[in-house]
Amino acid sequence: MTLEDLGLKIPVVEQGSRVKNLIQEANQRIDDFVHGRGTSPLVGFVPSDFDEVYSALHAISRIRSGYFVEWGSGFGVATLLASELGFEAGGIEIQPDLVEEAERLATDFELDAEFVVASYVPPDAQDLIDLTEGPEWLEHGGQDGHGLLDIDPSDVDVVFAYPWPGEAEVIEALFERLTEPGAILFTWNGLDGMRILVHASQCD
Repeated sequence: MTLEDLGLKIPVVEQGSRVKNLIQEANQRIDDFVHGRGTSPLVGFVPSDFDEVYSALHAISRIRSGYFVEWGSGFGVATLLASELGFEAGGIEIQPDLVEEAERLATDFELDAEFVVASYVPPDAQDLIDLTEGPEWLEHGGQDGHGLLDIDPSDVDVVFAYPWPGEAEVIEALFERLTEPGAILFTWNGLDGMRILVHASQCD
């Protein structure tokens, strides 16, 4: 495998009022959304700790710029934080109602980010979902998210994802196949915290 721990130090970053307001509003909308569903929870949706995500993205933005893609973008908060930090940002999400919420949040905070209802597993990489007993939504198919964002995965500079149990191996294998050396994979792993990997050159 050509993925290596980046060894990036993540200092706590003082947030400006705009970022604070975005995170506070996003958390409130997520709470309202989840409680509004009552006894019909949305399978596969758990938000990250956006304060910590922002600190990590801020550190990443100091060493890498360009295109950011969130795989399984949910409310799109990480994508919007990346946009605020200067990335060209897009989110890929299979659930249409979550994409609607992400687009509304982007509009309300006047952030330039694009969200699509699609799969982040391209058709020519479907074989990777057979690597593990991963979540069933990886097998839903759907349109190619990168194609809808009008970007080749090899041009992506930073990928963010929140792997569920059984999904991390697929995400890392997918990232390794699709991206070029120098690209960064940033994952939020629940109680295990975050992991920041770089796609290293095989010649290193």
